[in-house]
Amino acid sequence: MTSEMPTSSGQDTTPHHSRRDFLRSAATATAGFSLLGGLTFAGAKAAAKATATSGSKGSAPQDESGEITFGIVTDLHHGLAPDATQRLQAFMEAVDEHEDLAFIAQLGDFCHPTADARDFVSLFDQFPGRKVHVLGNHDMDKGTKSETMRHWGMESRFGSFDAGDFHFVVLDLNNIRQVEGDKANYTHYDNANFYIDAELRGWADPEQLAWLVDDLAAANKQTIVFSHQPLGFSGPDQPLHQRQQEVLDILYAANREARRTNPDAGQKVVACLSGHLHVDRHERHNEVHCLSVNSASYHWAGGMHPYADPLFCFVTINPAGRIYIRGQHSEFTNAHPWQQGLAMNTAGVTASISDRAVVYRREG
Repeated sequence: MTSEMPTSSGQDTTPHHSRRDFLRSAATATAGFSLLGGLTFAGAKAAAKATATSGSKGSAPQDESGEITFGIVTDLHHGLAPDATQRLQAFMEAVDEHEDLAFIAQLGDFCHPTADARDFVSLFDQFPGRKVHVLGNHDMDKGTKSETMRHWGMESRFGSFDAGDFHFVVLDLNNIRQVEGDKANYTHYDNANFYIDAELRGWADPEQLAWLVDDLAAANKQTIVFSHQPLGFSGPDQPLHQRQQEVLDILYAANREARRTNPDAGQKVVACLSGHLHVDRHERHNEVHCLSVNSASYHWAGGMHPYADPLFCFVTINPAGRIYIRGQHSEFTNAHPWQQGLAMNTAGVTASISDRAVVYRREG
């Protein structure tokens, strides 16, 4: 997520030091939820499940219809949100109630690569199946990108994997783009070096874009894209930013090529799921569903506005052309930001992740 209040366009409109200053002074004490119990992910079901390391290529559980389900949590903000551990614990307990999840994923702004976050990472790691990590900008507030990846056991900053009848892509948009003359230079996020002009940050680097073209060309399954920064979201009556559009154009081209080679083909790319904005939104661009998954912890508008309960969701997708999202519904611990005259131009400000059912074009 950005260092300040996100608008509906993903642009930063308040001074960029505000959340950084908050981070420096944030208390690290945690306030628990009474129903969450201890900090160990109970393993009654886990003991019976096959284990897999992060990024492994094992087959994902699915039912006879080819349907798979996975869990998503994002923007927990360990090290900033004082109860991030309890919120992750709530997600893990909900995970334990689901049989045969294909995987679980966190979409960034998870934790810093610091000693005080080791137990937090270990809690997530207690899921015995595939665990998917997506890098978020604040994960590099107190370390380098490579340090964060080592801390999480993340093998590559971007990549892909198959689960059941579907292909999943993980992107890393945590790059600074600076243009000098006719040359664009790209720099990884590193120890909070991204607290700069918002136009310069949140880009995919050329190496990654070239890889994405090749990966989609080789994929023979319908595809879902994960990123931290948003894809497919802009302000009212505003075009998508170039940093989003250049990624989306690759997805659109993959869909066109799939139809060119096989008129009966479904969409190659079905949906994009992202965090970062701390809002609950759904848009659709050229048949691609774009979903902004709300933060597990809070909305930021001139300060932290916590949710009374942790937010996360479970996503079910089937080859019949349906995606079902089962979210969590809560309320703000204090007045809604809009009632305080804050974030008035920001769409999707809510203390919930909506239940949704969306349709995509399947094969045949």
